Amino acid sequence: MKLIRIDNVFFQVGELDLAVLLYEKLGFQLKLKIPRLSSAILNIGMEEPGLILTESKHPKPSRLWIEVASAIQAKEELQAGSLLETATGTTLEVTDPWGNIVGFADYIKKN
Repeated sequence: MKLIRIDNVFFQVGELDLAVLLYEKLGFQLKLKIPRLSSAILNIGMEEPGLILTESKHPKPSRLWIEVASAIQAKEELQAGSLLETATGTTLEVTDPWGNIVGFADYIKKN
């Protein structure tokens, strides 16, 4: 399996407005705030994928998605995880022993 690029990175934070300010200081740029979801999307450089921050009273471990050619092929190769259908394709998510999730996402529905 060839890793292509990062899809999205998801972080839960204790206070959204403060987190947005902190990440902006680190060079991220606010792309969109979604108040009804207590979330914000920040650009990661010039990439289309972004860092998605979501406010939570009890933040949990993080999640990272990486683009691959085929999530189904990734599942066959890794023999682990569960497949999720998304608007643009399929994602295989695999959880490590500490609760962090790595997703292998394809864009087979994009075209």
